[in-house]
Amino acid sequence: MRQDVKSTRKLEPVLTETVSTDKNIAQLPEEFVKWLRKELEREGLPVTAITILGGKPYLNNLGVNWKLQEKFEIIDRIEYEWIQRPEKSNDYFGGARCRIYLKEDPEIVQLRASVTQTALMQGKSPKEIEEILRVANLIQPFVEDEGWLSAQDSAISWEYQYDSRVSKKVPVRLKLGNLYMHILTKAFDRAARKLIKSAFGLLEESGEDVLQTTDTKPAEIEIFTSQEVKDEKKA
Repeated sequence: MRQDVKSTRKLEPVLTETVSTDKNIAQLPEEFVKWLRKELEREGLPVTAITILGGKPYLNNLGVNWKLQEKFEIIDRIEYEWIQRPEKSNDYFGGARCRIYLKEDPEIVQLRASVTQTALMQGKSPKEIEEILRVANLIQPFVEDEGWLSAQDSAISWEYQYDSRVSKKVPVRLKLGNLYMHILTKAFDRAARKLIKSAFGLLEESGEDVLQTTDTKPAEIEIFTSQEVKDEKKA
């Protein structure tokens, strides 16, 4: 299966009208198109992995998942934590944190389990155990980020009905489950973006000027270790 994926990625990327974009491909600058082809080929991405908005390419959900295939073997597990659940009292504005844990050497895993078990037998609290692991530099490395969204900014979180008065479909009922999933997906995409290397900005950041020039460098991998966790808590 993986060999098939790799062989497919070697195909020369061709920009066609099927690319998700708010502009006609023919209207894009020639230099931009050349750079885009080069970057797609360098990163092994299909053209469907990006969305072009305002003349700038962004990595969409397919692109994030495609790039994560390269990191699949180093990912241990993914965890989510609600920072604020969207509800009526906060105008359905919510946020969540996604943390992607990375695999470690089996010996490190066994050592952490042993230290944790000893601490539990000594009656240590979860916070005390976390501090012990931090001091021993045994906290599992991870990348994380947050996703925040309001119901008003999530088109997929609404049920629509046609209104003859305005001759279009209008939102009539909030689908809270869809909003939950949209927030979690946004948090995951942002965390995953820290794990992968790409010259393309994230689609969720399409309102930001993330691509200044055609020689934009790939983002560096940002991984939290015990020291970063300690510094973050102090801050």
